[in-house]
Parts: sequence; structure tokens; C-alpha cells
Amino acid sequence: MNEQNPEGRIATEVRGRVFLMGLDRTAKLNGLTPKMFDELNAAYNELENNPDLWVGVLFAHGKHTTAGLDLPKFVKVMQEGRNPFLTDGVDAFLRGLAGNLRHANTHGLQATRGM
Repeated sequence: MNEQNPEGRIATEVRGRVFLMGLDRTAKLNGLTPKMFDELNAAYNELENNPDLWVGVLFAHGKHTTAGLDLPKFVKVMQEGRNPFLTDGVDAFLRGLAGNLRHANTHGLQATRGM
């Protein structure tokens, strides 16, 4: 985990036409936070809106893909009555993690291991 960011982050990198999106919260088994969902949506926006990118790869730093949601981090968002998975009206889970990218010429892959 990035010690300067205990809420985790989505690390991104472009390699040619491939867009890498990495879950980076290894100390917490890449448990997802609302901040990470916001950043994941931003990464999917970049993938879909950049014509130079043809494929996105979602992967995880560390030994495990993810332990799932870090539920205590979602309490405040849920108490505010917001859907914690929506950013600008777009659901990162349904959009990218489930493979529902908006452009037919853009593809998404997931690399998993461990949990």
C-alpha cells in the first residue's frame, strides 16, 4: 500500500495501446474503498475516451487480487444516501469489472490471483 495514501489508489500506466489499471492497497489485501472506485471510474473513462488505447487490463499489486470491499470505508457514503459505486452516474463495477465497456473497439481484461 502506498503509505502516503492509506485509502489506496488505482495506479495507471500506458504501454503502447494497452492501458494498465492496478489496484494498489496491498497492506489491506487491495480492499476497495470509495476513493478507489472513483479512481477506477476515471481510469475506465480514460480507456474509453482515448482512441489510442485498445485494451484495458485490470490487475492487482501484491499477492492477492482483492479481499473485496472495505465495508467500514463505505459507511459514511452510504449514510449520506449516495450509491458508493457511482461516479458521475457511472457504476465502475458494472461498467468495467463486469466487462460492459461502452465502445465496441475497446476491450477489458482482468488478471487475478490469490483471493
